[in-house]
Amino acid sequence: MYALTGVKFLLRGFVLVALLLVLGFVAAQFGTAADPRNDRPKRGASLETLAHPPEEVVSEREDKLEDMCIQAKARKMPLAPFLILHPQARPSDAEIETLCKWTASERAKSE
Repeated sequence: MYALTGVKFLLRGFVLVALLLVLGFVAAQFGTAADPRNDRPKRGASLETLAHPPEEVVSEREDKLEDMCIQAKARKMPLAPFLILHPQARPSDAEIETLCKWTASERAKSE
């Protein structure tokens, strides 16, 4: 009696897995053709884009680099909740100065 119950349980499991596989295959075949997201270009950057990024990308990068230095000098980075758990992560004045020098050199490279 117990062996029969185990066999029924296994059989139901196999049927369920087979049904899910079939439904997944059907969804993959029919669902993606009508999906408007498939017409979008891929998000990966081409080598040409990496070698010569658009001006707005360069400008945005420079702004973010400048903001990094400003936030570090204002002691807003790292965020306060992170410092509660990791007080040793508070940067020293020398580390902030090193970060600002690095961001300035990176901004100079993109000009």
